[in-house]
Order: sequence, then C-alpha cells, then structure tokens
Amino acid sequence: MIRSILPVTRCGDVTIHADGRIDLSAHVSDKLHLSDGDILNIAVTDDAVKEYYLYVVHCGREVMGRHACRCHSVKGHGRYMRMYSKRLADYLLREVRTTEKVTFRAGETMEIAPLGLVVSLVHSIPTNIHLRYEKL
Repeated sequence: MIRSILPVTRCGDVTIHADGRIDLSAHVSDKLHLSDGDILNIAVTDDAVKEYYLYVVHCGREVMGRHACRCHSVKGHGRYMRMYSKRLADYLLREVRTTEKVTFRAGETMEIAPLGLVVSLVHSIPTNIHLRYEKL
C-alpha cells in the first residue's frame, strides 16, 4: 500500500485559534473587499449539516468605538488580515469538536439578502488517501 505524505495540499483560508485569534488569508480578504477596521461576523445555519458564512457587518470608515472582530492588516500594507474574538473562537471550536485550532477553506462568494456579500466557509476533516498497487 502506498500512502500519501500530504493528503491535502490546499492551505486553509480562515484559521481560528483557541486564544481568539482569527487569521484571514489574502484570498478571503480580496473576495470580501476588506480594509483595515472592517467588522466581520460568521453566520451559521440551523440545518443538520451546518453551513458557515463569513460577512462584513460594518465597514471600517463608518465605525466608532470598540468592537469585537475588527480586522486589521498584519503587515501594515498586505492583504493578510487578522481579528480577535474569544467568544466567536470558542463557539466555532466547540461546533467542530476540537480544542486548539480549526481551519476553514473559502468557498464561493454569494449575495444573501439579510447579510449582503458572504463567503461560505468549508470545514472538512482531511482523510488519509491510500493508493493501492500490486506487486509484479
């Protein structure tokens, strides 16, 4: 039996850590047209198979005061963004039944009436890929 060393080669787009740190890739940042100071949230469906959607609640230029999930550029000028929310991180880690961190991949961008522009978040547990071969 041949076993793949890297079963999944695609990197995650949204990584949520137990300390409340949430990292967003430049890919997600571009899809949602994010800028420094934007406030984000994650919506979840009530279906048996839950779907998660990342969306902008408020644009940074129109927000005053302190808010959770305010994103900012990590390198100052780059598109890689970071935000913090211990409450949101705890909820999502509990939902996917893990304790340290969870990684989501960005799905398609769509328009949902009450939320506006959203990016679907895909959570899948990678499985080992086994290749079978026959001896000659």
